[in-house]
Amino acid sequence: MISSYVVMWYYVPTLEMPPEKEHEIPRWIFLWNGCALLLYQTLDNMDGKQARKTKSSSPLGLLFDHGIDCINSIFGSTNWMITMMLRPRDDVLLCYSVLFGPYALFFIATWEEFYTGELIMPIFNGPSEGLMGGAIMSFISCAYGPSFWQQSAVWDEWITPLLPT
Repeated sequence: MISSYVVMWYYVPTLEMPPEKEHEIPRWIFLWNGCALLLYQTLDNMDGKQARKTKSSSPLGLLFDHGIDCINSIFGSTNWMITMMLRPRDDVLLCYSVLFGPYALFFIATWEEFYTGELIMPIFNGPSEGLMGGAIMSFISCAYGPSFWQQSAVWDEWITPLLPT
């Protein structure tokens, strides 16, 4: 994951990617980010399962694992902003939502685990489906470019007339 962060931030250091500069950013960085996300997700899920299976889990291991996940949620969210070509100057609320949404959910889940003694995950959760969604988003940006997320879609034209004015 660290290599993915470094590569993304090398090409977009200020998180400002104007549409006219999009062609200067190689699309392979989005492919690399998606592959790194899938690898991180797999290894993160496997280490906890292995520790529980071998009965070698410890509070220090849990703290280390959650610490890495916490750091990754902030950096990974920043990569998602680059993947969707969100500009902090133009899309302030959306950028804060993408950046701090996963972090807030992670904090609440960890807080609940601290007081209840167990981490209860819903069927659709961040460590599995959330990271899979982020990887798919990166693969789409690799295939169609990050400006894909900035265009309006056909359903926008169908739904907008149905909304009250």
